[in-house]
Amino acid sequence: MFHRPDGSPVEATGRPLDGSAESLVERNTRARLRIDRSTLTPDWYGDRLDPEPILDALLPPGTTATAVA
Repeated sequence: MFHRPDGSPVEATGRPLDGSAESLVERNTRARLRIDRSTLTPDWYGDRLDPEPILDALLPPGTTATAVA
């Protein structure tokens, strides 16, 4: 079980995955997700990743992060 910073529990939101490909396809279909062999193909042009906005979103406010390129 997961807990919030204040200690209160985060309740489960759905059934855990059972490892079955068929149930995963069914779940994705119900969610109207189209997953195919190109789903993980990036649509960027090879420019360098700027980690600052990612770290800003992941780290708590007031945390200073320095990314080393």
